[in-house]
Amino acid sequence: MSRFKVAFAIAVLSAAWVLSVLSGVAAEPGDLEYRAGHAAYEKGDYPDAMRWFLLAGEKGHPIGLYNVGHLLQEGKGGPKDANGAAKWFLRSAEKGYLKAQLSIAEMYAVGGDIERNPAEALKWYDRAGAQGHAAALYNAGLILYKGEAGPADAAAAAQRFLKAAELGHARAQYNIAFLYEKGEGVKQSAAEALKWYPKAAAQGDVSASVNLAAIYFKGDGVAKDIAEAARWMLKAAEGGHAQSQYNIATFYIEGRGVSKDAATAVKWYTRAAEQGLAHAQKDLGIIYAKGQGVDKDYVEALKWMHIALSALPDGDSRLQTEKDAASIASYLMPQDVAKADRLAADWLASFPPKKK
Repeated sequence: MSRFKVAFAIAVLSAAWVLSVLSGVAAEPGDLEYRAGHAAYEKGDYPDAMRWFLLAGEKGHPIGLYNVGHLLQEGKGGPKDANGAAKWFLRSAEKGYLKAQLSIAEMYAVGGDIERNPAEALKWYDRAGAQGHAAALYNAGLILYKGEAGPADAAAAAQRFLKAAELGHARAQYNIAFLYEKGEGVKQSAAEALKWYPKAAAQGDVSASVNLAAIYFKGDGVAKDIAEAARWMLKAAEGGHAQSQYNIATFYIEGRGVSKDAATAVKWYTRAAEQGLAHAQKDLGIIYAKGQGVDKDYVEALKWMHIALSALPDGDSRLQTEKDAASIASYLMPQDVAKADRLAADWLASFPPKKK
């Protein structure tokens, strides 16, 4: 089994633009105006809400400042104004308001409505991260790892990922495990990788399960353990990872790390084949031709061989598949070959395979 490389996850926080509500905050200048603005907002009177939030903002009320930005960003109480919204978010963020820090960070990170500025995004994600916001720490790590705000800095990225991981952020747990496995930005440590990959996998991160399967299969920094590899491979397969579905099917056919079970193998070959994995389609055709775990069915076998041939590139595998398809066809009457062709064409029309 080859090691399946999993791309380092790069994503941006998706923050919801919602009106911020005062809750459990001690009275401060601008509270009365803020509360009047919130009441107006609840009634749908956005111009009046804007008026009151502006008055609250003029008194330095951080949530009032933020809500002016929200109304401008949404175009409520006046025309949409992303640049104006950014200015109000920034004023609120400078007063330490977490939601404003996240909002201005995302605006700078994504760009579009305002000019993209990864350095400013990093600054505000770090400020939000200092308040214990895991996703902000994660995004700061991404910017540093990719070198979007200067030279790439895996060590600084690893610091943010580790903090986010400790706060329970699943993708940060995957990323710090990945860095420990590769020795990138941190001292290489199989033990640390094996600490964090399972935590990410337990939260449904399929890539973590894929990598754990590969580690145990190859014995990278741990004793080789095919049964443990199969366990993680199955988890990745259940998470929808096509290559893992194919691999666990092969394990069930061969009895590697699991008990031989042709019927279960067919289930996983089928799932991988239905995701467009050409070698799974080819093997599924062979399975039907041999009657392993299913009733022997040459029409179904030829169908899957033809589907595989629609995606397989030129080379030895394609040549062998063409020979196998011809051999299967020799057992069929012309009308049955035509039926297999039609079934393959119908499948391809509904589920086009990946491009070569």
